[in-house]
Parts: sequence; structure tokens; C-alpha cells
Amino acid sequence: MLKNEFGNPVGLALFGGVAAFAEPEVWVDETDFEEAMKIVEEVIRFANGNDSSNSGSTVDSLCGWQCPNCGETIEGTMNACWKCETERPQQ
Repeated sequence: MLKNEFGNPVGLALFGGVAAFAEPEVWVDETDFEEAMKIVEEVIRFANGNDSSNSGSTVDSLCGWQCPNCGETIEGTMNACWKCETERPQQ
């Protein structure tokens, strides 16, 4: 499912750049998660000019993780827990 495909130009004026609420989002059903992550990894490799496989390192860095301190589930793009600010453990 595609969300925010038209963005919100007001966010550009108010915040001096692309606001988080103006960015397009692609929502994927949980049953399609693994296949979607393969596609994401392929696009990232292509954008970086690297067609060889990284054995999942890009996918690993994008997957969610659990904070070892408070147990909160954190988005894979975050490097620290939003709740207690504990740093993401190294993989």
C-alpha cells in the first residue's frame, strides 16, 4: 500500500525541507515482509552500484530490534531506543 504519495508541500515551507509526514511510505503486509526486504536490498545495491550479494547485511540493518534495556521494539533505522536511549547493540 502506498501512503503520502502526494506529500505535503506545507511541510517544506514550515520545516525548511522534507518533513517526515510529507515523505511517501510503502506499507507491506507482514506475510510479504521477507520478499519485500529482498526487493529493498536489491534496490539499495543497485543505487550503490554494487550488484553482488552482501549476504543480508543491508536487510539486517533495516530490520527492527529489541532494546536490551527496556525491551521496547525499535525500528531498524534507529540506532538508539526511543524510550530509554540505550544504544543499539552491535550485530
